[in-house]
Amino acid sequence: MARKGSFTTKGKTLPNKTAIRRVFFVGSTSHQVQTLGAAMNYFAGCLHGTHEGGLVISTPAFPGGELTDSHWVDEQLHRLDGISAFRRVKKATFGETENYFGLPLYVPRRGQVADVKEINLLFEDRVRAIYPEFQTTAKNLKLGQPRLQVGINVVDLLIFGTWWWAPGQLDAFIERTRMEVEAILKFTNGNVFFVIESPTFKILSNLTRCRPGILKWYLDAFARIVRTFQGAPWGFHFCDGRLGGDALGDQGVTKKLSLYDRIHHHKYTVKASNFLLHGLEKEELVPDLVHYPFVAGSRRPSLDRDDYEVYRNLYVPEKTQVFAGAISNQLGLEEQGEFYHILDGVLGRPGKPHVGSANSCGYGSDDLQGMLGSFDRIRYVSLVA
Repeated sequence: MARKGSFTTKGKTLPNKTAIRRVFFVGSTSHQVQTLGAAMNYFAGCLHGTHEGGLVISTPAFPGGELTDSHWVDEQLHRLDGISAFRRVKKATFGETENYFGLPLYVPRRGQVADVKEINLLFEDRVRAIYPEFQTTAKNLKLGQPRLQVGINVVDLLIFGTWWWAPGQLDAFIERTRMEVEAILKFTNGNVFFVIESPTFKILSNLTRCRPGILKWYLDAFARIVRTFQGAPWGFHFCDGRLGGDALGDQGVTKKLSLYDRIHHHKYTVKASNFLLHGLEKEELVPDLVHYPFVAGSRRPSLDRDDYEVYRNLYVPEKTQVFAGAISNQLGLEEQGEFYHILDGVLGRPGKPHVGSANSCGYGSDDLQGMLGSFDRIRYVSLVA
């Protein structure tokens, strides 16, 4: 149980509280935060009522290494240049334009499959680079030994880079994932929490209105990825495809295509999630957490309860905790509390009436003030509302 402490926001100190929600830090930190130590300090501050009061809000893991929102994906995509079986036909401008039309395109050379030895997903490299500092900072901040959150985006990396040729290259990329995960588990002594993030799963599920063939392909791919975790804790982030602070469908060319309403559709998100979680559970692969975004980029979220009633049909395994990515700086503190009460009503379960709190996506597109504003709202809905 969380310890009691005082909660301070906007110069006001509120009475001692026990947190009713955990928080899930989705991934990246503000682009104005330059070091891992500084990032962890901000995250730790979010979990404190005051630094003297000790941690009052708990989290499954601390993120690390994603100090920019899009450029770390760019680095992964550029590594596809080193695969001799691939030929690049379109250069990436993804991180520069902050638009999904800036994704590169590689095509396999006739009859060739990627060599596992030439693939570098950068999961292992990033963990090796940051884990020693992660441990030192955690010790200095008296955080105990928190788990390091590691994002796994291999399916989307493959789709982003090779588009419709992805299925034929999946085996090699799954094997490389297994190798890098195995190395990470050994290097950290298992002190990690893996998070599968896949905007393409949610986007394609919505665009195709949950076409069975697409859902089955993703289920198989995700099941194979989860097995590489070797029993380590993991979660699923039903990513919305936020980039540059905008929701997918609000970005550049995509806005002209009127994709927003087809991509952000609660009915098909629930249907796709139910298919995936039922299927994984049948194979005894149950996530420790699932995260659903309810805020699309910079848009102000609806506070109409009827808009979320479809989530009463959501299936979540008994041992899985739900985190609602509903933190929005477009809402005042009291409105933020009202929003979480609405989501508690449709997502809460017996014995677990309160959903966890979270931002809708990483903070890489936000300035520091925006990130700290989100932290104020996280503490409010966890300790007051």
